[in-house]
Amino acid sequence: MIKLKSLLSENILTEAFTDKDGIVWPHFKDQKSVDAFTNMLNSANTPINNDVKGDLFGSDRTDAVMVTRLGTNLIMQFCWAFWGCNALNPNWLQPQLPRDMSAVIRNVFKPDVMEQLQKYNSKTGVQQLVSPNIIYTAINQPANIKWWNTSIEYQGTQITRWNLFLNTYLRPNYDKVKSLYVAAAPKPATPGMQPGTAKAPVKPQ
Repeated sequence: MIKLKSLLSENILTEAFTDKDGIVWPHFKDQKSVDAFTNMLNSANTPINNDVKGDLFGSDRTDAVMVTRLGTNLIMQFCWAFWGCNALNPNWLQPQLPRDMSAVIRNVFKPDVMEQLQKYNSKTGVQQLVSPNIIYTAINQPANIKWWNTSIEYQGTQITRWNLFLNTYLRPNYDKVKSLYVAAAPKPATPGMQPGTAKAPVKPQ
């Protein structure tokens, strides 16, 4: 099973687009898509919601708390690293929005993916963006995982800090990111059957 999964990843990488800097993008078909993705992440597309920011991180020493919990005091930098790691992960067929911080660490910020993102960052010369490794170091702390997965009251309802962050800062760009992904190939129909016409097997008499 592990060997099959490894071969699948290798096949995806072999067929994926390699950009002008030698970075492999498993889900993008051409340089135009990569450039559109980069432009989207580097522009002011991350919504600014100071009320949510205050609810998440508190009103006192906000920057210091953000650095402790996110690895950066700029939400845009975290979102850039999050979407970048999504796009460079060969094991995802579409952008992912994990519902808890443990899944973010396990499925998004993977060492090989972060290495690719850092390599891309250094080649494009975008120096104002924080290293994904710094973000990973922060969110990977047990105390921070627990902090992000703890529910707080927001507008009269209970919601985890991570899901409030996700809904506010990541979900608004989900459709834009997803539109750049190459669609996954449809699964083949069972031999002798047309898609949508398969019937349940008849029980022998």
